[in-house]
This record gives sequence, C-alpha cells and structure tokens, in this order.
Amino acid sequence: MLNFVIRRVLALPLIMLAVTFLIVLVMQLIPPEQRAVAFTTNLQQLDRVQEIIKTNHLDGSVFEQYGLWLGQALSGNLGFSRTSGQPVTATLLARFPATLELTLFTLIPLVWVGIWLGGQAAVHRNRLPDAVIRIIAVLGYSIPSFVLGVWLLVIFYGALDWLPGTGNISNDSALLLMTGSVRHVTGLVTIDAPLSGRLDVFWDGLKHLILPSFTLLVVGIPALIKGTRASMIEALHSDYIRTARAKGITERVVIHKHARRNAMLPVATLISLSVSGLLQGAVLAETLYGYPGVGAWDAQAAAAGGHPRALGNFTRLLSHYVREQGLLSLEEGVRRMTSLPAEHLRLKDRGELRGGAYADVVIFDPATIQDKATYAESNNLSVGVQGVWVNGVQTLNDGQHTGALPGMRLYGPGAATSGRAG
Repeated sequence: MLNFVIRRVLALPLIMLAVTFLIVLVMQLIPPEQRAVAFTTNLQQLDRVQEIIKTNHLDGSVFEQYGLWLGQALSGNLGFSRTSGQPVTATLLARFPATLELTLFTLIPLVWVGIWLGGQAAVHRNRLPDAVIRIIAVLGYSIPSFVLGVWLLVIFYGALDWLPGTGNISNDSALLLMTGSVRHVTGLVTIDAPLSGRLDVFWDGLKHLILPSFTLLVVGIPALIKGTRASMIEALHSDYIRTARAKGITERVVIHKHARRNAMLPVATLISLSVSGLLQGAVLAETLYGYPGVGAWDAQAAAAGGHPRALGNFTRLLSHYVREQGLLSLEEGVRRMTSLPAEHLRLKDRGELRGGAYADVVIFDPATIQDKATYAESNNLSVGVQGVWVNGVQTLNDGQHTGALPGMRLYGPGAATSGRAG
C-alpha cells in the first residue's frame, strides 16, 4: 500500500508537466503576433509587436518556450494578465477566495444531500422513493448548467427580484470593504463579515451565493447520488449485514452504523472528484452570474487571448451578457445584446425600466444621447455620478467615494451613470 501511495505521489509532478506542456503545444497553433497581444498593457504597445515577439521568444520552438515558462513559474512568476491589468499571481490571490467560498458553500450541501438521497434510494430499492430519487438524478444529468442558470436568473432575479443576479456582494457592501469597515482576514466575505460584526454584509454575501451554488449543486449531485446508492446496495447485501440482522440488531442501527460506514469508502473518492468538478463548473457558473472568481477570470482571459474563434466569441458573448446583469434586469440585458439603441430605454422614477424591472445603474450612451442633462431631467434622474475606466477597472467618483465597485459598467467611454446605485 505504501509503495502504491509513493508511486502516485511521484507521478503527480510528471502529470503536471505533461499537461502544461500540452497547453503550450496547443498555444503554438496561435500565430506569434496574436499571442504577443497578451503581453501588452495599452494600445500604444501594439506598435511594438515584433519587439515583444523577440523579447519573449514567441517565435521559438515549443521546447524553448516551455523551458522559459517553466523557469519563470518555478520562481513564482506566472506572467502578466492583460485582462486584470496585474500579475497573474496577484490576480489568483485576489480572486481565489471568492472561488473557494463558492466551492465550500456548494460542497457542504452537495455531500450532505447527495449521501442522504443515495442512501434512501438504496434502502428503498425498487420502490417509489428509489424511483423518485433516480428521476431526480437523471434530470440533474440532463439539464445543461447554463440553461439552468439562465432560468434561475429569469425567475429569481428578473421576475421575482428575490435574489441578486451578479457579483458576490452588493455595491454598499463593497464600499464597506473598501473603507475597512469589514476587516480582510481570510478574503471570504461570509467569514470576514461576522468577524467584523457586520451581519448585514454576511447576509448580503450569502444571498449572492445562492444562485451560483444551487446551479453547481444540481449539476454535481447526480453522480454522488448514484455512487452512494450503488455502494450502499453492495454493503446491504454483504455477509456482515446478514449476520447483524440475524443477531436481532435493529434495522436503523444496521443501516446507519454498519452499512453506511462501510459504504463511505468509495463515496469518499467521489467526493474528491466532486471538488474537482465544482472547480471546473465554476468557470461557467462564475461567468454566468458575474461572480468575481478565478473561473470568470479564466473565461475573460480566454476571450482576450486569441483562442479559436468559436470559443472566443461564445465566451465574449457570455461575459458581456453577465456584466450587463450587474446593471439592468435580465430582460434589459437581452435587449442590449440585440444592439437596440439607448434611446429605446424608457426610464421612470427610481430607475424603473419598462416591464417593471429595476436597474441599480442606468446607462447613457454619449454616441446616442448627446444632451444627457435634458434626458435625465425628463425622466426624473440625476447625472451626478461619473464613472471611468482605469486599467480595465471600473471606478466610481461621486465626490464622496472613489474606488472600484463590482457590477458597475459604462456603456461607452466617458458615459455618465445615474439612478439608484445600490
């Protein structure tokens, strides 16, 4: 057993080397000129593409490029992210807590509910509870996560307005984090907020976790249900279970103390695989819900890095759609995706949009609406809040607060935002 464990541990670095080499090999399919764009931080540097190619050896062989990357990676330098405007390591450290928080809040109910349902299906094998639970598992397998996520947004965010549809905290909570009212201890909002005595921020972060967590839960739970059911059925037909029943031990003790304990050994492997699946599913869930984690950043980096057109266009479309969710209702986001001009927005008091939906921020397109003051006055809006882009980060400057706010976006350069920024 010890030799087996040692072989597996020693194989891990080799697997990592093989996977990373394969990624570099695939990236060779992209012309050096397109890959050089990823090393630029502003438009002026686009004139230095050939210099960037020579400096970073982008025209070298795959072995040369992999050797250079591996040397930098081992020294802690993973490169510069044009998407986030900062080093990759810094971006990972900033975004990973959000992904970890989403994974933990999904994994806990996933394990508890999956094991319980799988156990109930095994105990009531070939009866009604078993049939119902198996149907639930099949439905979970069948529903694409992006379809489920969109419908959850339509119902609970767009129609009912019960839950937030984007980000991991609201703008008010973000201001509290920026001003230091909530101490940065772990980076997890649901832990740092209670430690700082801000239960309102804790509840706000918890509400933002519900939709993405439920999406990942529905997609990930079927495998755990089926695995637990199969393992429990095997355990319930074992000789030691027959012996326990022959001794007169109650069925409850037989199931919970004897069968379930032994059935958990293969289930533990499924749980570890579920963690990997959650991290993979986080790419789509975070992108769909505009959650500021590593998964959403991966999608944004893929869109900006010149990947194959089909993947790039799909990711850009989905990323654009999600960013719009931080500003407008789902209906309005879809309308904006269809390129309707800004004057088609029929605004009322408090930023109420046509159809009864509310917007946290109202967008003005300077190319379409030249006289923003007159337009705002006719719709009972203000134009006092100005937003600008700084290194790809949205900032707010209303004379009182200055800093990055999640979920806020301009429609065009220099556009003014107004409405209730909440």
